[in-house]
Amino acid sequence: NIFTVLITTWVAVVYQGSYSHEHKIGQFDVHYPKRWYVWCLSFFGLMHFCSCVLLMIFHIIAKTVWKVNVQLEQFKDDNPTEAHSVNGPYGLYLSCKFFFGDTEFT
Repeated sequence: NIFTVLITTWVAVVYQGSYSHEHKIGQFDVHYPKRWYVWCLSFFGLMHFCSCVLLMIFHIIAKTVWKVNVQLEQFKDDNPTEAHSVNGPYGLYLSCKFFFGDTEFT
């Protein structure tokens, strides 16, 4: 993701300090020369996180639910004697198995 590379590069370019026992967490002025660097980087980091969450949600809505339904139907077709078990707890187990087994999701 180009946005990740840009944020990481910006942090590396403007960072001026290193860890010290004398400084407390939140003392950004030791590590970054200007306070607005911290605000902008925090804002862009939050925007990047939100966009990744939205991308994940859209993927779940658009593809994963459809794939789970297709795999459940395939299970019913392959196992006609156990098709009734898909309506109970075993169906929930299969749905979770197919959901987390989606390799495109990772």
